[in-house]
Amino acid sequence: MELLQLLLPALFFVSVFSIPYVKVMLGDPFILPGNCPTNIDGKLRQTQPQSRDVATRLHGVWTPGESFRDRISPNSSVFFNSSVYTDSGLYVFMCGGREVSEVQVEVVVFAETSVTEGEALSLSCYYPTTAGTCWSVRWVKDGKDVLKEDSCGADWLSHGDLSLNLQRARREDRGDYFCYIQAKGGLPLSGTPAAARLKVSERSPDQTTSTPPLASVSLAQTTTEVNGLGTPAAVATAVGCLIVGAVFGCLMTYFCLRRASGGLSEGRTSEVERKSLNPARYVNGCHQSDTSHV
Repeated sequence: MELLQLLLPALFFVSVFSIPYVKVMLGDPFILPGNCPTNIDGKLRQTQPQSRDVATRLHGVWTPGESFRDRISPNSSVFFNSSVYTDSGLYVFMCGGREVSEVQVEVVVFAETSVTEGEALSLSCYYPTTAGTCWSVRWVKDGKDVLKEDSCGADWLSHGDLSLNLQRARREDRGDYFCYIQAKGGLPLSGTPAAARLKVSERSPDQTTSTPPLASVSLAQTTTEVNGLGTPAAVATAVGCLIVGAVFGCLMTYFCLRRASGGLSEGRTSEVERKSLNPARYVNGCHQSDTSHV
């Protein structure tokens, strides 16, 4: 059970016509979901795209064949320590001389992306879409849909760009993502690359310590931004700041002019008061000397 929990991030199980299907990222370990009944010996073979013996079961232990000894260890189950691209194919469990189960394995080449919390990112995926056809795009993580979009004429259809955009990365966004596209009435197909592995590192102490907002996801070319200014919310914030600054500047100018005007009026009032106390000493506003002793 503990081993299976460790492998869950690397595996993606689906069922196709009741045959277990294992999708594993290239280089990751994986386990085949099948075995022989207790006390029954058996054999595991890969039948497609090539035919070869993989392991033999004797006394409850699977022993790897010559081509797999460097990647499969003797165990009670068939466990691959690492996956290579040629591991893709159909496997058959033979128990007591008869076929008991099959397993389909797909080894996926993926693109790896590393970002820091709060950063925007894009997980690449492409497919040669055709005009005049309605398509459905799905991005899956941990077996659950992260995004699903149906369209008959969106921008991403004309470019074949199915890339997934995340505006703000969170720690919980890290993991493995799988890209699928399906034409109306057709079967699900994988894009190129078929998968992406996202690593999200914690922000350093010198970066902002606020909690990143909830991430939003979208397909390529559907997120609107204003060049040089960022998102519409950022533009609105900038305009608001400019308006507040202009109002504040007008108020400061008004108070400074009023204060200067008040000081000038005060100076004129003092001069009038001095004239009223000694009117004989001022003639037309000019000081007159005392001539009574001449």
